Amino acid sequence: MLTMVGWAIAGLGLLNLVTIVALVVAYAWNDWLRPRLAHQRARQRAFEQLLAHSRSDMMSMVSEPAYASEC
Repeated sequence: MLTMVGWAIAGLGLLNLVTIVALVVAYAWNDWLRPRLAHQRARQRAFEQLLAHSRSDMMSMVSEPAYASEC
């Protein structure tokens, strides 16, 4: 009987430990990792848009080559 109580207490302690770990992971995901990833994605999108605009600006400034009129 005493071993059953010991197993029950150990099982309950293990369940509490797993619950605490799950809460810590959920907190870290919602309050640290997800905002960090969103900020990183926003910066990446802004950089890609800037790069696309600068390429289109560079292409519009380049004049047609001299041999293009000969064709």
